[in-house]
Amino acid sequence: MPERTTVSAELARRLETKDYVEESDLDKLPYLRALVKETLRLHHAMPLRPREVVAQDRVSLDGLYHLLVEISVVINLWAIGRDRMLWP
Repeated sequence: MPERTTVSAELARRLETKDYVEESDLDKLPYLRALVKETLRLHHAMPLRPREVVAQDRVSLDGLYHLLVEISVVINLWAIGRDRMLWP
């Protein structure tokens, strides 16, 4: 995996003088940041996110669906993270 090699090399360069990563180091570790974001996209900690509509009136989704106030909805983050239209 070339990505793993790239992240390992990036960490090795950044950690030449210490054994740990500090928050201040994160801006200088773009490959590590990308790896973490991609991992969380594919393996979300909470793949189904329950929500409740709290608008004053109702919410329209593309003019096709109308959600009333206080109705519960579930956002499928697992499916969104794998949608080929969003992530080709």
